[in-house]
Amino acid sequence: MVRSSIMRFSTRTLLLCLGSASFTLARCVGDSPVVVPDSGPDVTTDSPAPNDSGGNDVVTTNDAQPTDAADAEVDAGPQGVIDTTFANGTKTGLAMNFAFAVAVDSQSRVYIAGNQQNCVSGSSGWDDAIFRFDSSGNLDATYGNAGTRCIDFDTNDGDGPNAIALDSTDNLFVAGSSWVSGTYNASVAKLNPSGTVLWRYRYNGSGSDAGASPIFEAHGIAFDGARVYAVGTNGLYQGTRTASFVLGLQSSTGALDPNFNGGIATDSTAYAYYGATTSGGKLLAVGGTPGANRKMLTRRFTTNGFPDPTFGTANAEIATQTSTSGYDSGYSVAVQSDGKVLVAGPSASKATGSSYSQLVVARYDANGGALDATFASGSGKPGLYFSALEFLDGDSAGYQMTGMILEPSGKIVLGGHFSTVADGGAPRDFALVRLNTDGTLDTTFGQNGIARANFATASFVNGIARDPATGNIVLLGHDNFGDPVLFRFTP
Repeated sequence: MVRSSIMRFSTRTLLLCLGSASFTLARCVGDSPVVVPDSGPDVTTDSPAPNDSGGNDVVTTNDAQPTDAADAEVDAGPQGVIDTTFANGTKTGLAMNFAFAVAVDSQSRVYIAGNQQNCVSGSSGWDDAIFRFDSSGNLDATYGNAGTRCIDFDTNDGDGPNAIALDSTDNLFVAGSSWVSGTYNASVAKLNPSGTVLWRYRYNGSGSDAGASPIFEAHGIAFDGARVYAVGTNGLYQGTRTASFVLGLQSSTGALDPNFNGGIATDSTAYAYYGATTSGGKLLAVGGTPGANRKMLTRRFTTNGFPDPTFGTANAEIATQTSTSGYDSGYSVAVQSDGKVLVAGPSASKATGSSYSQLVVARYDANGGALDATFASGSGKPGLYFSALEFLDGDSAGYQMTGMILEPSGKIVLGGHFSTVADGGAPRDFALVRLNTDGTLDTTFGQNGIARANFATASFVNGIARDPATGNIVLLGHDNFGDPVLFRFTP
């Protein structure tokens, strides 16, 4: 599956509805539902993946000794220490390929989402796979099938999740893509706390460009009361990607909410939407603008699914160029208790030809009118925090940001991986950065505001989550073989 890619809409929709009692699938095309039997009980496999469902080459291994806790080197201070009560410090050796999202529920149970081949009995493709671990890092046997729940949106093709989120009652929402007959479809599902799939929804995009495959994929998820939102990109794999979308679904049924712009809000002025949150009943989506010098984009939507004219410019947007000649995007968004908006993402200069990305955090006033000059006031560009990531050993790092957490104290935690210039971009380390409320590094956390973990093999971070009960922070990623890796850090 394409992990930072784009999709295209059509006026045709496909609704997949799962009956929780009989586990039958109703495929609703127009007004004529067709009942299709479920493919059978969920099973787990550990199969090598010659290619993931998005066409990106994947290298896997049958190595009997996957990366373990002994391979990890941790540099941490009094806060930001790896929690060894969770799987002895590092959770590895999972029967999952490429985990992409993580969440923690009210009982400190950790969910990760990735994909497995033939995860559902009778499936011949890649399926969504959800694993749940207890607070000690063991698979929770009370969840799904011995700790695993598999979701198959299409029997013969590839499915994959990009984002997961939990509501206040620990229902889990999963958003991603489903590859069907040469087309990516946006996919969304809702599971109850025991792992039962309550509904599944798939939206079918269309379009073509120079023979490329059309893409329609969800990258972020948010909810507010009776509505769940999925945001993403539409365009073409290995083609032109120039538009974004927001789906507004009824949380109880998964059906398109007609009160949210008919259920679908498209946006040709955004290259991509990667993250979302809600505040005051309104949706905030972040991504990037089209064009060679991409800007960090934030847009707010009204409750009826239209751009909010009271936010930002006339287009209800904020577009910030964080570098002179950059390649900027917003990956994550949060709203402070005072209404100020935080947006975080990578900024990479195209002029230098460097492959390194620099972490940037922007803070705007409540209505998106201007950058907040009291945030990171010493950065040279007030309102913008730029990561220097100069570690105590003198390494200068390029940082790829994955996600952001706003703690109840107002401090900001950023998760991702970094590559040192001295090492030529490898290995990549897991890293957390914590900022004070004024945009300065919190030097009480890790080493001078940064906690990291290093593997013998290259590492990639794909998700970050906070335990609402303890404040612990979980980082999810994978090594260069595609094997998932979990760390839990103390707050």
